[in-house]
Amino acid sequence: LSEIKSHFVKTNETSTPINSTKQKLILKLSNNYPKDLKAYRLQIDGNLELVASKEASNANKLSALAKEFEDRDNPIALSSSQIVNRGSDKDFYYSFDAEVGEIKLALNVISNGSTVGVNIFDESANLVQFSNNTTDFSLAAVAFHNEKTVTTINNTRKQKFLMRLTNNYSNDLKAYRLVLSGPIKYSKDKEKPAFASLLKEFEARDNPIVLANNEIIQRGNEKDLYYSFRIQPGELQCSLDLISNGSTLSIQAFDDQDKPIKFNNNSNEFSLAATADHHEKKNFSLISERSQSILMRISNSYPKDLKAYRLRLMGAIQIIKSDPNANKAFESLSKLFNDRDNPKPLTSNEISAQTGSEKDLYYTFVAEAGEIDLTLGLMSDGSTINVEFFDKDNNPIVYIDKSTSFSVSSTSNKVAEKSITLLVKEKQNILMRITNTYPQSIKDYSIELIGDLELNQNNDLVPVP
Repeated sequence: LSEIKSHFVKTNETSTPINSTKQKLILKLSNNYPKDLKAYRLQIDGNLELVASKEASNANKLSALAKEFEDRDNPIALSSSQIVNRGSDKDFYYSFDAEVGEIKLALNVISNGSTVGVNIFDESANLVQFSNNTTDFSLAAVAFHNEKTVTTINNTRKQKFLMRLTNNYSNDLKAYRLVLSGPIKYSKDKEKPAFASLLKEFEARDNPIVLANNEIIQRGNEKDLYYSFRIQPGELQCSLDLISNGSTLSIQAFDDQDKPIKFNNNSNEFSLAATADHHEKKNFSLISERSQSILMRISNSYPKDLKAYRLRLMGAIQIIKSDPNANKAFESLSKLFNDRDNPKPLTSNEISAQTGSEKDLYYTFVAEAGEIDLTLGLMSDGSTINVEFFDKDNNPIVYIDKSTSFSVSSTSNKVAEKSITLLVKEKQNILMRITNTYPQSIKDYSIELIGDLELNQNNDLVPVP
């Protein structure tokens, strides 16, 4: 009668043997892994002739062990639809009466790897099955995100329930909240929750920012940001810009049932990282088959290293109350994206300069499908020049050696020169980025492109915003 988990779990089961004649019975008790069994208790009721134990010391031991079962024997009478708690080394038990009908449970967990579990037992101590066809309702979180999940119980008769709340790695569990609704009869003993202050931990997700503009501009944040908006059936197109020095920005979306929505990369999360304060950009999307409200969470690592990010939402999005001044407070951050947003048209197949640049340089041109030969030359006293290309969808274009960047380093003012070939799959607008280290050490550099290029010409292939 044991249930093995990463922590001690108290479980009750009942069985009724039928004895037809008066006789002497032998009861055999055995267990495996005795070191992992903290305590057990077997209660026998019926028409029995019992012999009193003569060992007083054994009775004292049993009395001490009996305390291990007190929490389940005397559960807390549920007096509110909401239970809020932090991590605990022990399990919590609650009892409540319920009429016939559907009981809904909504669980929020804020932790860094800890899992909160919920089990419900009926009047016969049998585990009750949830709507997901399991008897365990659990939720884990990482990086102290506020995760949420919902389930239901179909109660077919009036009865009393026992509910157990468990968690592992209690030191990594900041807070959890369980909200119940349905035909539940609560205790009249209305006590103030012991951890009412923890409710503030759930406010950001409970009351998300209503999106008033299809563009979000922000800097690094210590806490997660939540936004809500409507989406129509179809594709929601997203464009993310990030400027950081080692920080990663992550985006997750949840439907109106609090279930994660997959992006076009078949993942529940889309993330982008940048180093050396480069301006990185990526496009992604999600598909909605119906009109619904979306909850979007934006989180980041190392917020002090994140200079700015910009998220643009296009396509099936529906802004209920549009505000053109929604990002006015972040106008200065918006200017940080200007260089990549407005690259210089390439007027020649050769770029040369006698000094480096304190900021990244961006150029744009149109290329036919095929190969482009790149030759990079540099003379410096310890600097490196790096060249990257991006396609019309902001994806890095691969060189012939399967890399996405090409660089040359020079020391002692000696000339260094290297060549490589770029592979373009279709005619499109190309974005080129030139970066360098220690720009003041550069004495001269040149970049030459040989291929089927259209330079400084007006055409319909314009940079993707």
